[in-house]
Amino acid sequence: DVLNSGEYNDIEYDDGNFHVFSVSQNGRYGLMRFVFIINEIESNVSQISVTWNGKGINAKSVKADGASLYIWNYTNTDYELLQASEDTEAEITLSGELTSNIPAYIGGAGNNIVTLLVATNDQRTGNQDCELFTDYIKLNISVSSGGSGIYP
Repeated sequence: DVLNSGEYNDIEYDDGNFHVFSVSQNGRYGLMRFVFIINEIESNVSQISVTWNGKGINAKSVKADGASLYIWNYTNTDYELLQASEDTEAEITLSGELTSNIPAYIGGAGNNIVTLLVATNDQRTGNQDCELFTDYIKLNISVSSGGSGIYP
């Protein structure tokens, strides 16, 4: 589902306001996918930097808490892990930086889309809550000419 304006406001700033996604079926992970349309020519992009802030909480005591941050590789057609948190209910910041093979991470019909995924570290089990809380997400694109763009 696409976020409405109020939900988007929850993830636009690192301010303690969370968008919460609750998993409703056993065996499923909490997932949020973020699709960014960039205004840079793919061949000019020299660096992709990503920051996500939030938390993943699994109420089942034997299941892991925390979250993991991924980026879509359009060449290999799969998500690649950028960073995973430890088993924690605390608010965390995950980040990643790419400086090589950049065109593999920019795709779509116009070669201007970067896709990110955040997932809880474990799946819902036994009808216990499994929730992914997103406070903030940021994509920073650096170009070879020295300019950069930040996409909330």
